[in-house]
Amino acid sequence: MIVAQQLYESGQITYMRTDSVNLSGLALTTAKKEIEDVYGEKYLHSRNYTTKSKGAQEAHEAIRPTYIINHSVEGDKNQKRLYDLIWKRTIASQMSDAQFEKTVAKIEISTCPDLNFIASGEVMKFDGFLKVYLESKDDEDEEATKDMLPPIKKGDKLLSEEIAATERFTYHAPRYTEASLVRKLEETWYWQAINLCADNFHHSKTWICGNPGQRRERKEI
Repeated sequence: MIVAQQLYESGQITYMRTDSVNLSGLALTTAKKEIEDVYGEKYLHSRNYTTKSKGAQEAHEAIRPTYIINHSVEGDKNQKRLYDLIWKRTIASQMSDAQFEKTVAKIEISTCPDLNFIASGEVMKFDGFLKVYLESKDDEDEEATKDMLPPIKKGDKLLSEEIAATERFTYHAPRYTEASLVRKLEETWYWQAINLCADNFHHSKTWICGNPGQRRERKEI
């Protein structure tokens, strides 16, 4: 918040202590023009958001660049990175959705025709709002796109860059604890009552459970 305060005091962003997600009419108009000028009309999808949180502080609009036409600002490294994050989120919120196609690629091996590699993932058909983030990749962007396949079509010849063998083991489910058993029973039974009984010598738990309309069973554990 210190960095955000610095950006606010220098007039680079709007008031940052707000829970609001809506943008002013001026911001929407400016963002629309910027998207059309920089990315093209097909990337534009103007919208305004409303918060569903009760008690949200919405006296101010959402945090955004004061001047959306400024893609970057002068300042130290942290100020530049935070402003870049705010600018991208503001612009992306007014852009079209990205479109993906789930794809399973069957890759034949030229030296071993009886075996195949299988690659599953998504192929991007339209980058939409992701265009803002893909222009300058960082670790977060790479994490978000790690399951994407490159554009491919039937008959393409693919070159192998790296082949890694991975061994995985399947382990049995852990034993139930009292808490996990209760959670499991709550998922699969309609509970009518849970009676906890104790005396001076031992503790026992009596669970009365059953479906509505059925005879209830008393189980001692």
